[in-house]
Amino acid sequence: MRSTWTGKRYALALLALWLILIVGRYLLAHNEAMLEHRLICVENAGGAEVSEAFRALVCSADFTTKRILGTVLFWAFHSAMAFSMIGALIWFAVIRPRIHPPQPIPQPGQED
Repeated sequence: MRSTWTGKRYALALLALWLILIVGRYLLAHNEAMLEHRLICVENAGGAEVSEAFRALVCSADFTTKRILGTVLFWAFHSAMAFSMIGALIWFAVIRPRIHPPQPIPQPGQED
């Protein structure tokens, strides 16, 4: 059985989108960690640069809970996305072409 490239292109595009989202989220998390590290360093140096509202947000007890919940939801969402894309790749590249094999395109003047 010869499979079509349409399903493979679709699944690979979804996989590329997923990778872009993962890299983007990693960069955001890295920036957040660097910001938190800078806040700690600034507080150790006297804390004159940091506004009270920002310090209250980052140093509050809810900040850790929100971050943990956000991380759990992030990984759950992206794991589900990864499984669905792997499933789409298997469906469009392997299973569907076996169930519905590609039909030849009739050319003008060709009889069935």
